[in-house]
Amino acid sequence: MKSQTTDKAGTELATIGEAYPALLGQTNDALRSAMEANLGEGVKLRMWDLDRVKIPSGGSLAWEVTDEDGIPSYPQKLVGIIVYTKRVRSMWFESIEQGGGGSPPDCSSPDALQGYGDPGVACETCQFSKFGNWDGDEWVPDERTQRQRGDDEVDPPPCSLRRAVFILREGQPFPTLLVLPPTSVKVLEKWLRQITMRLKPYWRFVVELSLEKAKNPDNVEYARLVIKPLRALSVEENATVEPFAKATRETFAAYHEGEQLGPDPTGAGEQAPPPPDAPPEASAPA
Repeated sequence: MKSQTTDKAGTELATIGEAYPALLGQTNDALRSAMEANLGEGVKLRMWDLDRVKIPSGGSLAWEVTDEDGIPSYPQKLVGIIVYTKRVRSMWFESIEQGGGGSPPDCSSPDALQGYGDPGVACETCQFSKFGNWDGDEWVPDERTQRQRGDDEVDPPPCSLRRAVFILREGQPFPTLLVLPPTSVKVLEKWLRQITMRLKPYWRFVVELSLEKAKNPDNVEYARLVIKPLRALSVEENATVEPFAKATRETFAAYHEGEQLGPDPTGAGEQAPPPPDAPPEASAPA
C-alpha cells in the first residue's frame, strides 16, 4: 500500500506537470529531438528565439506578449516560474535617428560584469555605467554617492543596468523572455534579497507579475513591476523544476554575438540622454 506521503508527492508532480509540461521528461525529450532536427546537433537557442514580453510605454498596465508568429497579446498578469534571471547591460552611442535603427549596441554585457565592444571594459570601472553629465560629447561620471550629491542634477548612466527574466508560463514548452528596465530591476532584486534570507532560490515559487503606475522626476508616467509570490513549490516539485532551471541557465548564460537589449521602453528616465548636440534616443528595435 502506498503511503500518504507518496500519494501526496505523486499528486503534486502530476499537478505541476499538467500546468508546466516542459518539466516532464517525455516533453524534454520531444523538445530536444525537435531542436536537433531543426537547428542541428549541438546548436542552442538564443535569448531572442524565445517569446518576448515587453513593458509598455506611457504607463499602460498591460504586458505586451509576442509569440513565435509575431502576434501580440496584452495580458495584465503573467503567472509562472522564474527559471533563470541575470543582469545585463547595453549601450548605443547613436540614437535611432542617427544610426538608422537595426544596429547592434556599441557595447553590451551578458552578465553586467564584462563589456564587449566599445569600450569593452569591465562594467564596474566603465565610466558609462556611472551617473554623471555630458560635457560636450564627453561623458563625465560623478563618483559621489547619492547622499553626497544632494540636490545636484545628474543624468543616469548611458549604459543602464537591466535584468533578463526567463519565466516558464503555464502550458508553454519554453520560457518567455522579459527584459526589465532599471526601475523594475530594483523591484525584482528587492524580492530576490528577501527570498535569499529565507534560503530559497527564485525557481521555488510560482509568481504573478503585474504592473503599477509610477512617475519619474519629470512627472512622466511609466509602468513598474509588481511581483507577487502565489505559492512555494514543495520539495518534490522542486526536484522536477531545479534541473529545468539549471538547463535554462546553461543555455542562456553564455554570450551570443549579436544579442542586444534595447533602451528603457518605459520612459522612466534612467538612461542618460545622448550628448547635447544629438537628438533624443528612441527605443531600440525589437
